Amino acid sequence: MIVESEGTRQVDLSLVAGLTVCSLCEAATALEILAQPGNSVTQRAAALGALDLIGAYGRREVYLASFDSPYTSRLKHAVGEFLAQLKSHRTQAVDVFDIRAGGEDFCLVFRLSPEGSIVGCLPKVDRLKMDTERWQALWRKVA
Repeated sequence: MIVESEGTRQVDLSLVAGLTVCSLCEAATALEILAQPGNSVTQRAAALGALDLIGAYGRREVYLASFDSPYTSRLKHAVGEFLAQLKSHRTQAVDVFDIRAGGEDFCLVFRLSPEGSIVGCLPKVDRLKMDTERWQALWRKVA
């Protein structure tokens, strides 16, 4: 697997190894995307602080409560796991990887820096690769 980071490309097999052994609910999804031909992994330029991510994803968790679809249920569960992991590592930096293979589905993977443990794996969808009807079905509001 090639990871692009700040204009460079390097092989990062530790990401695959970390996903293989982690018990997060969406780790298998990330591995499936990585197994597809033409996949790409992009590392965000700078690590983020766990406390900043706790704030952002805590708000996201509240927002997700207003939706009711299979996709948002998966996302809610994954965000809950991620927050629990972050709360155990409040003072650490976290690297973020965007894993794609050209379809509408992709994953964001969060790894402690420099330790290397995977602390989050969130399923995502690319709005630009689907029609409005599909998008609305994925983001169905609670009745």
